[in-house]
Amino acid sequence: RKPMAENQLSDADISRGCRQNSPRAWRQLVRGYTPLVYRIAFRILKDQSAAEDAAQEVFMTVHRAIESHDPTRPLAPWLARITYNGCLKRLDKTKRRSERELDVKQKTRRNAANHDESPEHHVHQKQMAQHIDHALDRLSAQDRGLIVMRYREGFSDSEISQATRMPVGT
Repeated sequence: RKPMAENQLSDADISRGCRQNSPRAWRQLVRGYTPLVYRIAFRILKDQSAAEDAAQEVFMTVHRAIESHDPTRPLAPWLARITYNGCLKRLDKTKRRSERELDVKQKTRRNAANHDESPEHHVHQKQMAQHIDHALDRLSAQDRGLIVMRYREGFSDSEISQATRMPVGT
C-alpha cells in the first residue's frame, strides 16, 4: 500500500521475522499496522477507547497466531480479518457505547492546516463527513466494517473476502 523505505522489511520478511521472535520485525509490524487496525476497529466499535483496547487485543492475537499467517500473502487483509472478527465478538459481548465521533477538534485542526481551501469548503467537507458517519451508524457492525474496509481503507473486493472469509460476490 505504501512505498517501502530502504530499511523496512517486506510483509513476508515481517511475517518470517515475527515467527522467529525478531524484535525488529515485531516493532515494524506493530508500528506499521497499528493505524490500519485502529481505523477499522474505531469505525466498527464507534468508540475511541474501545478501538484502542481492540487494537491491543488484535496484536496479542497476532502474537499467538503468527504461525497461521502465510508469508506469501499480504499482512493487511489478514490483520483486517482479525480486527473485524475481534470487533464483532466485542460487540456481541458488550453494548455499543454512546461516544461515536472522532474528536472534532482534531478534524478541525487537520482541515485548518490546508490553507488552499476556502472556509466554505471546510464546512461542506465537515457536513459531508457527518452525513456519511450518520449513515454508517445506521448499518449493522458487520456491514459498517465492510464499507469501511472498501471505501475508507481502499481494500479490494478480494482483500475484503480474505479479511471476512465471505465470498467476493457477497
